[in-house]
Amino acid sequence: MTKHNENHVGCFHLKWDLNHQTIISSNARWLSGIKEMRNQRYEVEISSMSMHKSNEKITLEMTLVTPSLREVKLLSVFNIVDVEGGVVTLIEKKFDVRRSSNIEVHTQNLKGEFVEKIIDLSHQLITFFSKKWAWNKNESVIVKIYDDYQSCSFSVPDIAVYGWYEYREPIKISFPTYLEKTEHLEFAQAVLKHEFAHQVLSELTNDNAALFLQEGFALYNENLIDLNANGIVEKELSLEMFISKILAETPDRLTLQEVIDLEYTSGLVIYHQGLLWTRFLIEAFPKRHFHDLLRRLSNQEYMDCRTAQKYNRNNHLNFDVITEIYGEADVLNKKFLDYYSTNVKIT
Repeated sequence: MTKHNENHVGCFHLKWDLNHQTIISSNARWLSGIKEMRNQRYEVEISSMSMHKSNEKITLEMTLVTPSLREVKLLSVFNIVDVEGGVVTLIEKKFDVRRSSNIEVHTQNLKGEFVEKIIDLSHQLITFFSKKWAWNKNESVIVKIYDDYQSCSFSVPDIAVYGWYEYREPIKISFPTYLEKTEHLEFAQAVLKHEFAHQVLSELTNDNAALFLQEGFALYNENLIDLNANGIVEKELSLEMFISKILAETPDRLTLQEVIDLEYTSGLVIYHQGLLWTRFLIEAFPKRHFHDLLRRLSNQEYMDCRTAQKYNRNNHLNFDVITEIYGEADVLNKKFLDYYSTNVKIT
């Protein structure tokens, strides 16, 4: 088979076998996890719906049946690079690439003004996170914006909704079908703030942050960052209002152990409870505590796999490091409850 050096090229056996992946590189890490998913009682089937030699495209369909029997169908179109011996070498549909300093934005069918605004925001986000969290970005930040969810569905987990980041992969954004095109820019900017925070925390912790900390940190910064005509500003009031809304709508306060034990598929609970705990760890103690947490996690061994395959390990690791820095879990839980009974006004 023809050799290709591009990192977005991969191969697909027409007679599908999980030992013969990969489709594309960022898909490969996810698809390798399907073996583990099968051990967790997922059912997975992949088939080629159509193969058009004339325009060198192939449509693949993946059907996932989750342990709860929810069926998810994914459909994606790839360009065919080569066909030899029953193996099809594929590449994602063509992207337009715009580079600016340490930013790369890959888009499909988007106009120049839209791309320029995404690039401008990305530069501002790099400055913001560098100053606030001592994040040093040496390599380019890559943002891939897909026309729709189906276009990127083969490279993100089935629980992903319109935005996803995995360590050492591009930030991926897609648009809901219900959005008008006039709403796409504002939507992309909001998702970019969230996913950027994921990238920052992953790099600051060697991708060892617990799930609650990942989602909490992303929500914390997403709501802290405000965009106006002059660029990015910190808006504590926006964050405060968002937290007040969570406290009013979700009276339960999970303990550290309970938030650590939340599943990968816990939905809004992991986001909201993660934000409450993350904000508490950042603001209720000297700032050096949180920076020490990031530093200690960054010194831990890196596991080269996707979040779904290592979140249990990361969660327990974080529990140990947090209690070493902040104190015993029982005392910390009480401080957590006291903090939200006295420091946030529920509106």
